[in-house]
Amino acid sequence: MKSSGKELIFMIILIFSATLGSGQENDFIAKLKTQMLLYRTQKTDQVIILQTDKSLYRQGETIWVKGYVTDAITHSLSLNSLELSVQLFDNKGVNVLEGKYLLKNGIVDFHVSIPADLPSDIYYLVAYTPEMENGDIRKIFKKEIAIARPENLDIIPHLEYSKPFFAPDCKETATLSLRNFEGKPISGKKFEYQVYSREKELLSGKGKTGVTGSGEVVFFTPSEQTKTPQMISLSVSSGRDRLNLFSKIPLVSEKITVKFYPEGGKLVPGILQLVVYEAKDQLGNPIDIKSDIQDEQGKTIVSTSTTEHGLGAFRLLNSEAGKFSMKISSDIGKNQIIPLPPLSPGSMSLSVKKTEGTNLSLLLGKTPKSMPGKYRIVAVSNGELIWASDFDLEQSGIINVPLDNFSARIAAFAVFNEKGELVAQRLIYTGKSQSLNVTFSSDKHVYKCGEEGVIRVKVTDQNGNPVKAELAASLADGYAFPESAPAIESLIYGLEKPSLFNEPFDKINTETLDCFLVSNSLRGFDWSQVLAVDPAKSSTKRIGAIRVSGIVLDDKNLPVPDALVSLNSVSLQQFITTSDQRGGFVINLPVSIDKNSLSASATDGTGKLHFQVRLNKDFKDELVKSLNTMTIIDWHILEQMDQGNYFKANPDFFKIRPAVKVRGNERKVSEPYWKRYLTGSSNMLEILKAIRPFEMSNGKIVFRGMNSFLAQDGALIVIDGQRLGTEASQLSFINPQDVDDIRILLDPVEMGMYTGLNSIGVIEIKTKHGNSDDNRLSEIADQQKANMPKLFAPEPIGEGKYDLKTTLQWIPVLFTNEKGEATIPFKTGNIKSDFILEIAGFSNQRQWIGRRTEIKVE
Repeated sequence: MKSSGKELIFMIILIFSATLGSGQENDFIAKLKTQMLLYRTQKTDQVIILQTDKSLYRQGETIWVKGYVTDAITHSLSLNSLELSVQLFDNKGVNVLEGKYLLKNGIVDFHVSIPADLPSDIYYLVAYTPEMENGDIRKIFKKEIAIARPENLDIIPHLEYSKPFFAPDCKETATLSLRNFEGKPISGKKFEYQVYSREKELLSGKGKTGVTGSGEVVFFTPSEQTKTPQMISLSVSSGRDRLNLFSKIPLVSEKITVKFYPEGGKLVPGILQLVVYEAKDQLGNPIDIKSDIQDEQGKTIVSTSTTEHGLGAFRLLNSEAGKFSMKISSDIGKNQIIPLPPLSPGSMSLSVKKTEGTNLSLLLGKTPKSMPGKYRIVAVSNGELIWASDFDLEQSGIINVPLDNFSARIAAFAVFNEKGELVAQRLIYTGKSQSLNVTFSSDKHVYKCGEEGVIRVKVTDQNGNPVKAELAASLADGYAFPESAPAIESLIYGLEKPSLFNEPFDKINTETLDCFLVSNSLRGFDWSQVLAVDPAKSSTKRIGAIRVSGIVLDDKNLPVPDALVSLNSVSLQQFITTSDQRGGFVINLPVSIDKNSLSASATDGTGKLHFQVRLNKDFKDELVKSLNTMTIIDWHILEQMDQGNYFKANPDFFKIRPAVKVRGNERKVSEPYWKRYLTGSSNMLEILKAIRPFEMSNGKIVFRGMNSFLAQDGALIVIDGQRLGTEASQLSFINPQDVDDIRILLDPVEMGMYTGLNSIGVIEIKTKHGNSDDNRLSEIADQQKANMPKLFAPEPIGEGKYDLKTTLQWIPVLFTNEKGEATIPFKTGNIKSDFILEIAGFSNQRQWIGRRTEIKVE
């Protein structure tokens, strides 16, 4: 490989002519503009944003929601959908609530009542339109919501591992520490735990905290690199509730996923090129690593490390025939080798040399001594071709881009050769901005409990002119509204990956921002799809697809990541993709393909190993599986409340009798939450799993933690007092709509009523006897009543006399006046805390707005 010091770089200022705006478009640019127009108008991709009044709710409270459905490419409100489906799932994929809401010009506001007996846990608010049911399941909206009564809990849990990372094939420990809100250790507390990988339980046990408030969790590390992460599930009673914690065991052998993003899109032979990379763990979370870039002989060329959010970068002088790889040197993932992308002759690097107010200087480079060529460079924003130019390039050069026609802050640049082939692409921050100025003013800086106040919002453009806008406003307790960038801000930039920064882009370090954009893309935009549009065969028909999804499994029914999946049609058409880290895959097929005529197969990278492919039945089946994933839940919100002296400043939380306020014209919720979907399910196993997780062993149900590791027998099934044995197939004869009550008996004393031999558990089911029609009519009436319009009123926690409200104001539709101003009145309760005001919405010029401010209540 040649050294960079000997490399001769020939630099020229490129001579080009702008082809847009001059009326001298060539055939390629004219065709590309037509393809862009057809692509933008025929594509149905959508983006959904749900704004809620907060993120932490108590059981029995109301979730207030403002929803926006937008076009993925243009970021404008979508008119393609008439309704929005919204569901609330637990973290196991069990549906708790669901409803459909009418969209008006892409906008909707509604409310959802949380069942009063819902277990404390992390839940997911999910939303999608009918048009999204044939798209990528990963594009649906999903928002994490905590549902719990922290004041009812009496412990702060903390799980700490004995080592930063664990070596293979060892017996290791983790320590569970429990303390109360006064910081005192809680001794004598019993807990249960399971060690599992995906759906397979590896170990289970019980423990009790000692005088220091600590208890030990024992586990064994795998002997080799694992395909799926190993997790610890902990369950401990807390006050009137129960906490479930999920934690990932830090293993040296954990497989790290690294993706590389060379500037320009591909590695160009013979030039010094910046390569951005992104590292993630097995749960898909960013992770920091150290590594060495090596050549084919194992010689280190350059050492590198991530800086933040799992992003890193290095410069590499690519040899013309060499192959490079990354060898991880940090503890986690140590010695794992990830190959870099292959060299791509004919491709071009594309980097930013300088950005000024009126011009953008781009540096382009290709392989030395390659033939001179003619090229075209274009810029795209909001689905429109906003600038294009022809130029000649021999080796490398600088091209100056005038920014007169640019308005968006982010533009997608692409370079094509004479054949119309894409040779370089990337996102670039132009420095141009049409951002709106949002200012807040309140009549006081600090408010007292029970005091009325007003916050004024003013929206102006860059010239200080007032702007008319439609906003939604929420004012909620900061501890019920954990810090996170408002989701609606993602529409401002239109990026596929959300912003990593809490500040505007013009405040971010140039190099950091550049790396982030190199690894990103415009949401809903794909050059390969644009170039595939044939204007001659175009019609007004929407570009559609049929989604086929499933999971790849080995001979032990375990998920297989990185498998090569192939779908073949009877007409010999073949569609190929790769399974993700959970073994799942998605392939979008043309609407002309008959889904029922497909055959599926999967192999490893060598083609020697063959796996089974299990296709999902329908959209809802796939949706549930996508939500039933391993997640880290550590209840850090409790520790934040304790460190912030939240409960010490608000002792009334512990004086009240926790209860759900029942209004005179509303029926008190007394049924278990799982009964709400008895009428919507035909599978008793799904309903049982909603009550208590279990595994299947030889056709029998085995509950975790109840000697399930031995699995000497399954749970005994008892229906209306009759013992029907342990075969799960007995449940197939039960219509869920006929079920009146279900109890899972795990206590030996309770199980003794039916058996003295079974230690796995008893499933006791009672069926209805008459009045089934009346019950169903009552449930339908309750659902219709729940969807009726309802005015927001702050809901107190517990007894109303204490006036504890975590949401002080929710206004789903708030218009600014001719002066660009709007007023948000509120009245504080007895909670002393920092309250967050979030406004979100759009201007009359279709510019998205998302801002926050805080007030203090003492």
